[in-house]
Amino acid sequence: MISIVITYFNSSEFINRALYYAHLQKVVEKEIIVVDDGSDNNNKKILSQYADLIDLLITQKNKGQAAARNAGISKATGDFILNWDVDDYFEAEFSSEALKILEEKSNIKLVSSYALRTSNEISGELIKPLGGNYQNFLFENAALGSAMF
Repeated sequence: MISIVITYFNSSEFINRALYYAHLQKVVEKEIIVVDDGSDNNNKKILSQYADLIDLLITQKNKGQAAARNAGISKATGDFILNWDVDDYFEAEFSSEALKILEEKSNIKLVSSYALRTSNEISGELIKPLGGNYQNFLFENAALGSAMF
């Protein structure tokens, strides 16, 4: 099973799409955890409209994205974690392909993807993480925050 941890902070314009694509992920078992990192009342209200699409909703005072991820990970029950920034989305096959890599290759601990950084979902900067060794990880764009491990 995978645990999809979606961080949310005043991001009502993205939550519908994030949950839609999280549910599209082609894996047998998954749980969807959303961590509301101190959103304002309006954004909390909008988030509550999606309660039936969320397996676990964690709310906390604003502590930042890393703390929100850690809060979700600490409550996750899956064997693998998929960190998912609310303004990102993955193609439906990402989770099943990443899971296959992680299960078949014990030396690989994290799977990311290419990303299109855009404001219009059509064109923008294509980011291609290098992956591989520690030097790439430390000195190059080795992986995105949204990744499975």
